[in-house]
Amino acid sequence: EQLREQLEGKLVRAAKLHGELKAEATEALAAAAGAARGGGAGESESVDEVAAYQALVARLRSQLRWEQNERHACDQALESLRGSYRLLLSRTSETSEAFGQ
Repeated sequence: EQLREQLEGKLVRAAKLHGELKAEATEALAAAAGAARGGGAGESESVDEVAAYQALVARLRSQLRWEQNERHACDQALESLRGSYRLLLSRTSETSEAFGQ
């Protein structure tokens, strides 16, 4: 149950990061389009802003990959626990039947 709750929490965080990534990418594209249309003194500020957005997008992608890897590891651990639990239940049933209980 606790592992399931942890997994659900990681899924929520991954979904949140994915949303943030999409929003930041949209803003970065809009800023880049504005920089391409603009010019003059504000151009270097726009280029700096685009570079900052690119760094942010890269960081969010990295975090998203990490969350996805964590989710995958939790999925595997949960499946392993389920298998162990099934095995334990089957052995308990066999033991009970062997002793006539």
